[in-house]
This record gives sequence, C-alpha cells and structure tokens, in this order.
Amino acid sequence: MIILSNPNETIKLVTTTNASIDYNVSYADITSTSFFAGSSQGNISSAGITTLIPAPTDGTTRQTKIITIRNKSTTTSGEVTLYKDVSGTAYYLPTVYLVPGDTLSYYDGIGFKVFAGNGAERTGSSFLTNHAYTHLVGGSDALPVTTESTAGFMSASDKVKLDGIPSTISGELYNSGQTLIAYSNAVQSNLNTETTNRSNADITLQSNINTLSGLMITATSVSTLTNKTITGLSNKVETAALLTATGSVDVSGSVAPTSGQVLIANSATNATWQTQIQTLNGLSAQSQTFAVGTAGTTFNVSSTGSTHTFNIPNASTTSSGLVTVGAQTFAGVKTFQDNSLQVQNPAHTFAYTLSGSAITADINLILPVISQDEFVAIRPAILQSSPVNPTGTTSTAGVMMGLAGALTPRVTGRVKIVINGYMSESVGVRGVTAQIRYGTGTAPANGAALTGTTAGGSINMFQTAATQLFPFSCNAIVSGLTLGTAIWIDLAVARVGASGTGSVLNISITAFEL
Repeated sequence: MIILSNPNETIKLVTTTNASIDYNVSYADITSTSFFAGSSQGNISSAGITTLIPAPTDGTTRQTKIITIRNKSTTTSGEVTLYKDVSGTAYYLPTVYLVPGDTLSYYDGIGFKVFAGNGAERTGSSFLTNHAYTHLVGGSDALPVTTESTAGFMSASDKVKLDGIPSTISGELYNSGQTLIAYSNAVQSNLNTETTNRSNADITLQSNINTLSGLMITATSVSTLTNKTITGLSNKVETAALLTATGSVDVSGSVAPTSGQVLIANSATNATWQTQIQTLNGLSAQSQTFAVGTAGTTFNVSSTGSTHTFNIPNASTTSSGLVTVGAQTFAGVKTFQDNSLQVQNPAHTFAYTLSGSAITADINLILPVISQDEFVAIRPAILQSSPVNPTGTTSTAGVMMGLAGALTPRVTGRVKIVINGYMSESVGVRGVTAQIRYGTGTAPANGAALTGTTAGGSINMFQTAATQLFPFSCNAIVSGLTLGTAIWIDLAVARVGASGTGSVLNISITAFEL
C-alpha cells in the first residue's frame, strides 16, 4: 500500500522521451469521520515530471489503490520512473523501460506488474530496467542486423532462408544444361565422386556449376590426363588460381587483359592484369633516375638518356624560384596578405604597404630604426552589449530571443562568445533551456522560429517554485568566419514542462576575436 499522510506528499512520474503515455490512478481519502474515493487520468507526450496523485488535505490519509501507466506509442520506447515526493525530496519507486504497448500497473495489495501489449505479464526482475530492449531495432543502443561485412543479429527474413536450405544433395547424375548451386559445405561429401566416375578418356565439361563462397569440391583420387581432349565451353580451361611452389595465387578478381598488360602480383596469394609503363617523359630506358638542378629561369624538367633532372632556379630579378639563405634581389611587388609582418631591421628604416581583405584600404607603415624585432598587427573586433529583457516564450521547441548582438571579424575569423544572465519560469516545477546561435544577414526578431547555427552546449535549468531566478552562462568559440562579413549573435530559449513561460533576464553579451 502506498499512503500519502500529509499535505506535502505527492506521487510523481518522470518520463524521458516523447512517447505517448496514458495514465490512470484511483485512490481513497480517509478521515476520522468519512471515506471518499478519487481518481485522475491524462496523457504525457514529452520528457518531464508529472504529478499523478496530488497531496491530501490536512487531516486526510490518501491510500493509493490503482496506478496504470501505458506506452501507447507504436514506434517509441521509453523509461518511466515513479517516485514519492515528500517536501521536495524524491523517494523512488520502480523504474521501468516500456516498449510500445507495455503497461506498468500497481494494485493495492498486489504491487507492481508489467504487461505486454498482448496482455501477457512480463515476469522476472529484468522488466524493471529491461536492458535487452535497448539492443533491438528502435532501441537506444540497437545492434545492427548482420550482413556479409557486418556482425550483428540475424534478421527474421534470413532465418526463413536458413530454414529452407537442404542439408544434403542426392548423388544422382546431372544432365547437360542443368545448374548445381551449392549453399554450404554440407554438400561436399556428395560431390566427391565426379573424378572417380570418369575414365581416363575424353572428358566433356557438363553444364554450369555455380558455387557460393566457402564451398570446396574435391576428388577422392587424382587422374593424369596425357594427350586427352577436353571439350565444352569453347575448348577453354578455366581456373581461379595459378599453382606456385609454395601455394596458389588467386587471379579471379582480374578483368581480361589488354595489349601490353602484364600479370602483377599484389600479394603472395593474389595477382591482377595491369598496364606497364612504356615511356616516362619520352625516355624508354629500363632503368631511369632522377636528379635536381638549377638551370633555367623557372621550374622545368629536362629528360636525357635515362636521367630526369628537376631544375628549380634561385629567385632573382630575372628568375622565379627558390628563396635561399644567401643574399638575393627580387623583382616585382610582394604582398603579404592577412598575416602579421615581422622584420628584423636594426640598421635602416623601411616603408611597408599592408593590404588585404581585413583592411579597407592600403596602409603605409614607417618602421623606426631600433635594434629589436618589429611587429605589425591589426586590432581584433570586439562586442560588449546589454540588451533589454526579451519577451519570454511558451514554446517547448524553442524560439529566438532577438538579442541582435553584432560583430564583424577583421583578423582571424575565430570569435569567443559569452552570454550571461538569469533564467526563470512562471510556473513551479518547470524548466528553461538556452543555447547560443549565430548567423549572417538580418538578425532574427524576438519569438522568431529557430534559425542560424548553434554554438556551444545547451544550458538547462529546473526550478521547484515559480519565478525563481537561476544564473546562467553560455560560452562558445566559433571558427571559420568570413573576414569583413558581420554576424548576429542571439539566444534560442525553450520552456521545459507542460505549462508556463520561460524567460531570460539581465543579459550581457561579450564577443571578441581570438
């Protein structure tokens, strides 16, 4: 018997998925002078906490008679947990994993039972956490169905096929044009008589024999054919392997060769027909070598005799090529784009021109004569904003808050975003969730549908009383932003629970390039 004896005790249900859950409860209220029967029922279709049996009034004892919790979804399984709430402290009753059609029932004087969709009772203790269901198709940790390349469970259709495979094949002779299909090694003993049944005379190949992987057809004895004629299949001898001194080499995966191809061994047991190199840059010598040179005014390859020389000249006023550790004079304008410029220049003063997509115009920098490294950098973009409190939301899917934070990356395109504030829900025993989103173009308004790209993790709050304030901080690092293109920064907020309005307050947005 489950008893609620004072006004701060309730029976609650925790659901973890969006499976459609029906519940029905019956109870009896008993005082010193009266007896009253009560009941409640409803449907739950989202994750959360639901009060099934409310607290009794002062001086009343509420006895729980019946509780039924049924998963009426046809596709979604889920874990449900019953607990007794005493002044905000949870005292847990069973946790049950319900597959579609399952019902968790409590009867006064009997206790808890679980029934399948067909009415049969699930027995044993395993139904309380029914781990096995998580590995079936549709479960949270489903194992795959086995294939030729993946291990897993056998499917029902494959079981039917397996049951239909014969274990033996009779030893009768087969007529020309028939096909013998071998399904397993179980037929091997009945195929061993072909060679011994033939005399050492002309051998005619009979029909087609198709074998699946794993079947080996052997002969009980070996016959040597000398000056004999093999007829059938256009006078061809077909083989899938070549015999060597140490074993066989499989050639079954090779397509028919073309002119000039040779049989190349891919491993000790496999070979395929492949095209052989005829010439290399005009040279046909059997042995050829490579060399490095500096001839010419740009990169070039010189092939003579049996040697290919890769010429990479040193850079100069007339040649493009390598930068060496020696003194060199270059011709042409050199542009260093989107990076800091570091120059050691202790003896002279130079003028540098910097340009790039992160700078709106060319900038001339005069570096003074100093005996130290000289650095040039560009100030990164920053944002500090405190928007007004946005209107809250009753949406459980989430909407945009319309904070309209804005920042234009100038240097790295990598931005750190921090949004701080408080969360609150207008109804007790409810929650709020929030997550950073960003994008380009027009910033979304308050209450707009979810848009942009999520960044960082989702922050969640669950309160025990209405309008409590909970501080939160959403953090994220966003990379790969386009320099010179502004982005908007916002929060996506959703309510958690069956009713109420979720809100965020006293917001501060900080963003800066890293």
